[in-house]
Amino acid sequence: MESWLLWNMIGLYPLTGQTTFLIASPWFADLTIDLGGGKKLAITAENVGQESYYVQSLSVNGNAWDKAWVSWDDVFANGGTMDFVLGPEPADWATGDLPPSPASEA
Repeated sequence: MESWLLWNMIGLYPLTGQTTFLIASPWFADLTIDLGGGKKLAITAENVGQESYYVQSLSVNGNAWDKAWVSWDDVFANGGTMDFVLGPEPADWATGDLPPSPASEA
C-alpha cells in the first residue's frame, strides 16, 4: 500500500508488466528522485493546492507533452524533467496518443 501512495504523490501510476506510467497530478511543487549513476528525475508543479489538481499542461524534458502517459525511457532510463501546470478546472490537455496496450502488441 505504501508504494501505491508514493507513486500517487509523485503523480505517476506504473502499469503492471509494462514500462508505461499513467500521469496524474503530483502532490508536491518540487520533487527530485535520485535514480543512481548521476541520473535524476526532477518534477515541478505550478499551482499545487487542494483546489488545483487538474493538469493544465505538461512538459517532459523541455518538450510540450500531450499524452497522459510516459514510458520508462522518457524519464527514468537517463533521467529527465517533468514540469506540470495545475489548475482548478479540467483542461483539454491529454489529447495525444493512448498508452500502449499489451493486447495490441501481441
